[in-house]
Amino acid sequence: VSVWESLGKPARCRLVELGPGKGTLMADLLRSTHIPASPTFSAFHEALGEGGVHLVEISPTFRKLQADALQSFSGDGLSLNWY
Repeated sequence: VSVWESLGKPARCRLVELGPGKGTLMADLLRSTHIPASPTFSAFHEALGEGGVHLVEISPTFRKLQADALQSFSGDGLSLNWY
């Protein structure tokens, strides 16, 4: 979030994680910044809605674990993408 702010809070932000393991770090980040009462975090989530969340993972097993960990965020207008 601080890097996004230092870039001037662009309206579109792509969040990319390389080797996301079980998806817990991304889930924690999305959960901790999903605070509707915070204008900054709300704007950050809107920017992610435009740019999406991108996970680079080659293991089908880990992709499944990540999808399970992040499934609750797909209904928030966030695009979850795997590569």
